[in-house]
Amino acid sequence: KNYFWQLLKAIEMKIAVIGTGYVGLVTGTCFAETGNTVTCVDIDQEKIKKLQNGKITIYEPGLEQLFERNIKQQRLNFYLCSTEPWAIDLKFDNETDIDVQLSAN
Repeated sequence: KNYFWQLLKAIEMKIAVIGTGYVGLVTGTCFAETGNTVTCVDIDQEKIKKLQNGKITIYEPGLEQLFERNIKQQRLNFYLCSTEPWAIDLKFDNETDIDVQLSAN
């Protein structure tokens, strides 16, 4: 258990989280807490404005402290997204390249 946590902290990644509700905001904040740079996107303009201004939009015990720390350390960012289809390019190593097509329909 402790080894897994140390491994997560040792690997720094850039992660995108789609949605900033209970699952997305908690997940994004926890990934940021382990040292990753996280970009959370959502279609709710009001929610994104609040998050960009450092105001948490849900209640989860202990989340506010993690949220504030990672905002301050610039590891947690929030952006408005459209409902248009997405294309994600995942790079695992020099030989593997996976394209994922996500549709809003």
